[in-house]
Amino acid sequence: MNKKKKLFIKKNDLVKVIAGGQKGLIGQILFIDYQKNRAVLEGAKYYTKKLKNSKEQQENQNNKEKKEILIPISIHISNLMHWDEKNQKLSRFRPLSISSEINESI
Repeated sequence: MNKKKKLFIKKNDLVKVIAGGQKGLIGQILFIDYQKNRAVLEGAKYYTKKLKNSKEQQENQNNKEKKEILIPISIHISNLMHWDEKNQKLSRFRPLSISSEINESI
């Protein structure tokens, strides 16, 4: 049974990276992987993955072009903290200004 874990962060929350290679990055959460406890942030780094052509495509194409795709680097949620844009501070909990905006929109 795949059950969502309750996390302290939600999609579209503004967070700051407090540890790791992207320490200091502030951005919104675009996607959360609940099984791996990882999140993808807006403005995060990407890595390139090179794809090989199948044999049929290589026979049809004389030139050997390598295809590359960009994959965003995900960050473990333990390395994230809420960022209060109004006070420019880190917060353990979601800032009240964001919580009230979410409740008003519902």
